[in-house]
Amino acid sequence: MKPRREQDSPSEENAATNSVKASGDRSVAAGRDIGIVTTGDNSINIIQHTEQLTILPDTTFKQPADVAISSRLCNLPRLYKTFVGRHSDIAALNAANPVEGETLVQAICGLGGVGKSTLASHWAASKCSEHTLTWWITADTSANMQAGLASLACALHPPLSNYLTHEALSEWAIQWLSAHKNWLVILDNASEPTLVQPLLSRISNGGRVLITSRLATGWHYIARPVSLSSLSPDEAVLLFKEILGVSTFSTDTGVRDLCEELGYLPLAIEQAAAFCVETKTTPQEYLGMLLDYPIEIYQAGPEGGDSERTISRIWKISLDKLEDSQLAGKILRILAWLSPDRIPRYLLSQLAAPPILAKAIGKLIAHSLVSSDPETGSLSVHRLVQAVIRCESESLEYLDFAASSLIRHAPPDPQHDPTGWALWWELVPHCDALLQNALGNANESQLGKLSFLAITEGSFLLSQKSLHASLRCAITDLEITERLYGRESARLIGPLTSMAMLYQELGDTRLSGETLQRALSISKASSGEDSEQMLSLLASLSEQLRWERNFGQALIQAKRAFRVAGKILPPGHRTWVHVLRMLGEAYCAIRRPYIGIPYLKKALSLISVLDSSNHPHAATILRSLSWAYEVASDFPNSRSVMFQALDIVNEAYGPEHPVVLEFSTILARIFRKSGHYAESLEILLDITENNGFPKLPLRSQSSCLINAAECLYFLGDPDGELAFLVGACSVPRESRLDDLFFLQIEQRIAKIHIAAGRMERSLHLLLQLKDRSAQFGDDAREIYIWSSNEVTRIQEL
Repeated sequence: MKPRREQDSPSEENAATNSVKASGDRSVAAGRDIGIVTTGDNSINIIQHTEQLTILPDTTFKQPADVAISSRLCNLPRLYKTFVGRHSDIAALNAANPVEGETLVQAICGLGGVGKSTLASHWAASKCSEHTLTWWITADTSANMQAGLASLACALHPPLSNYLTHEALSEWAIQWLSAHKNWLVILDNASEPTLVQPLLSRISNGGRVLITSRLATGWHYIARPVSLSSLSPDEAVLLFKEILGVSTFSTDTGVRDLCEELGYLPLAIEQAAAFCVETKTTPQEYLGMLLDYPIEIYQAGPEGGDSERTISRIWKISLDKLEDSQLAGKILRILAWLSPDRIPRYLLSQLAAPPILAKAIGKLIAHSLVSSDPETGSLSVHRLVQAVIRCESESLEYLDFAASSLIRHAPPDPQHDPTGWALWWELVPHCDALLQNALGNANESQLGKLSFLAITEGSFLLSQKSLHASLRCAITDLEITERLYGRESARLIGPLTSMAMLYQELGDTRLSGETLQRALSISKASSGEDSEQMLSLLASLSEQLRWERNFGQALIQAKRAFRVAGKILPPGHRTWVHVLRMLGEAYCAIRRPYIGIPYLKKALSLISVLDSSNHPHAATILRSLSWAYEVASDFPNSRSVMFQALDIVNEAYGPEHPVVLEFSTILARIFRKSGHYAESLEILLDITENNGFPKLPLRSQSSCLINAAECLYFLGDPDGELAFLVGACSVPRESRLDDLFFLQIEQRIAKIHIAAGRMERSLHLLLQLKDRSAQFGDDAREIYIWSSNEVTRIQEL
């Protein structure tokens, strides 16, 4: 009997009753609205609202519990043939053991484009034989989920499709799932747990559900989460090559660099490889376009493919979710300018109070746009998320906050105050990223902040002997300064002087000299010959000439600097320290230490007054003074002064700092030169076993190993000598001068093998040495002649 509605009148009921008639055994006639109707032995309870006569033959319908599957039913989407990797993620899915009488629910979570649906479909396909039903449902909205369930009902019991609405069909499918076991349902792209929880609560008595979602949080209440990350580098390269297939260009060239730039994200790699196949573009060319035209590339989908599955479009969905949280959007746009990994939360501390900030970060984590390290709390963002956000027109305003925050948290005096070094190492990758990403887009005010960052970071890296990285900072500062003030401004002298010094330490005397000459030219034009600026440059030029082994000219420039200093500097001025040290070293370089030592002692006395006798600046002067005594063959004084310098830097920086290890190497050299080979070797072995050894400049590493080899030679251990020489040769070279020097080391290695009677090995090394020395012409003529003669001699044996 139809329940009476409040708005129904008796006359309306009578009209409805008189308007329809039933005929046939166990048939039912319905007017407007009916409640539950049951007819026949196999009838179904259906809640239905109808406006017209519907005759439901009892032989057509079955109860959900009575519908069995005669053959396995599956509706998985088309599988990609290029599926690679994911072994640990598949293992995690397989490791979950269902409990008898309960539905096992797992949720694959991750960033858009990371491959959640691809993994789910491939894993489900591998499990089809284990389940009577494998059914894929799009679960991003309630309507789509209902449509997927309705489609399942029609597949299980086709006659239903002619009579029931989606809502009724969905209900029938839910009843079927609750009445059966051994099925697998995939709920793809679920927007949030609350959307699927009502369904899961009704089908909880047997079966398996696999959910995919961009939402990273909230699933642990109803599912076992499986967090999905990007591919490994090798897997990413393999995926790219498999999509590329047969091509007219080498698939090896540039693929790895491109995959790294794409952050090993599967969708981005698929998009890039498809573009390369379609347009016959090489990976290097695609990488160039990605850097020059990021917006167009991120939006470019393949012809005939799913135009909505591009990096730009697929992340817009996640970004749109942030519209109700301005703070979360602001955080993400600030993070876009920093390094993608290990971003300290304190860089965001000025944005809001801690609870509010934490809530906004939590929203980003929930939508898989940001991840958080469980131990340190530092944040990570996928590099392509950053790149897409930086393409937004309003992103530049957040650059300013990122730069200001780095400046605010950067410790002062990075070259000499070790208490801030640990913090500096945290900030270096973010300074690098900001300088790289922002340089081409920043306005004048922002360029000033970037210049300050480049200078201070470069100073810190120099203190750590990270010479190449420090040089990059100096070059960046030069580029910024040129943009702000032009190519002839006196402001260029600072970065040019830093660059010259770093080129010098790296062994590139040509570039060092050219850079210094440019600085000298600018200084002369802007402030004349007798200026403090010119004074410092002359002292640096003297040092540069000594590196070039042009000792006579080095002394001339050092004397010139001394004369200028006498004209313009008051007694006790700090610049005198540099001038006196350069003059003292210049005299020592021409083997006149008895003249140089008094100048170095004056410099030491002055720095002790300006700073202190235990300041690292004093240690630098002591190192020069030790060398002066070494040149004079006064080894006891040389060792004593070097021990004093080593104590100062060890106290200031700690035993693993590169400066400490370099000073130790010098001390070992002094012991070796004075014939104390065992003592020298002991120091050198301690250095090579020190945790800080890999941080030493490459030239210092090889020098240490070569000195150890020489000690072992004098101690009569040719096998030990050979081991250290081979180790030295494995250290990467930094300049042509290094290559020339190492030809002598390779010659010594060949001599050891010859002396040991290993002729086959010797011949192989000699042939290599002959070819390599020929490339250097007259610079290596003696080595070429020797190796050629030895090859001939051994071949005649």
